[in-house]
Amino acid sequence: MNIKDIKEQKYIMFEAISGSRAYNLAIDTPEYSSDTDIRGVFKVPNEMHMSLFDPPEEVADDKQDVKYYELRKFFKLIQDGNPNILEMAFLPKECIKKCTPEMEMIIANRNLFISQKAYFTHSGYAYAQWEKCRGQNKLVNNPCPKDPPKKEDFCRIIPLPLWENYSPRKCGFRSDMSNIETIYDLDMIKFIMNTPCRPIEYCRLSKVYDLSKFHVAALEHIPNTYRLYYYGDSSKGVFRGDQMLVCESIPLDDERDRFVGLLQYSEAEFEKAHKVWKNYWDWVKNRNEARWIIQEKGVVDYDCKNMMHCMRLLYSGKNILTKSEPIVRFEGKQREFLMDIRRGKYDYQTLIKIVEEEMEGLKRLKETTKIPHTVNHKAINQLYLEIIKK
Repeated sequence: MNIKDIKEQKYIMFEAISGSRAYNLAIDTPEYSSDTDIRGVFKVPNEMHMSLFDPPEEVADDKQDVKYYELRKFFKLIQDGNPNILEMAFLPKECIKKCTPEMEMIIANRNLFISQKAYFTHSGYAYAQWEKCRGQNKLVNNPCPKDPPKKEDFCRIIPLPLWENYSPRKCGFRSDMSNIETIYDLDMIKFIMNTPCRPIEYCRLSKVYDLSKFHVAALEHIPNTYRLYYYGDSSKGVFRGDQMLVCESIPLDDERDRFVGLLQYSEAEFEKAHKVWKNYWDWVKNRNEARWIIQEKGVVDYDCKNMMHCMRLLYSGKNILTKSEPIVRFEGKQREFLMDIRRGKYDYQTLIKIVEEEMEGLKRLKETTKIPHTVNHKAINQLYLEIIKK
């Protein structure tokens, strides 16, 4: 079942303009124009709820700009104080495109859905917008290069010169084949571990240590560390195919002439860096470019729309705790302030301070508000039953 189905079957009982255009916070400029969001409620025949195939709880288009909630789902969300659903019962008349007598019953009884739970939902949704904004602030200020990180950049080499003067050196870190009981030259290991020189980063030695000209062999019992051997143009490389590190079986005759040191590869660091890189470019790919014009110009370093909605939710939650209803359509100074945020007229740190103060104020209001602690579930259920009987 999709939007076309519920329209053809005439299941829709409520349809209205929502989002920024309902809030009176839309922007229309040559560079950017706010979407027109549509939200609604639909009711399927009662027998569909008794079928083995449950009706969908919601239907939407691909961009989620148009979405309709099945009546039962709508009641569950609105009694839980979901901000996006609660405001549907308080939309101004000019935003409503269709409203059946059943939906008018819900609107007439909308105060049944007002409770102190709105404090938790509105502050929670506001905090989510704030967190998203902070995350994007981090992305803006920490851009990643277009090329993904290379595994070679997370390799460090302890070169042979660090122990070339160590006279008892036998065959690198390979077992002494003349004495099967000797696994490693333990004195050599102790010498290297006590050497004051730190491992040299591969990226600083890239001209000398081109890992495509080397082979590695595992250093037994020591994770992420390998014996490194130079094979020049005949080498298959350390990383091959899908950038997999491949160990070779090194002939004993090659130990003395080709062994050049130890290679340490931090796979965990590489995976972390690759994740950060992927998250950044996924964000760049999926973001609304028009929304980021002023950010790309360096005017602000956060998502203005997220921050605007953070403050909008805090204002609406405050109004519920003091006046028993959310703010849907903003006017006057509140609207101007929100629009200034949207236009990027405030720096990030100033807004963070304002948000923290508003959240603290909302918390104090929660302790003194006179609205019910919870909704009257029995009365809401009775309203739902009356509607489905119609």
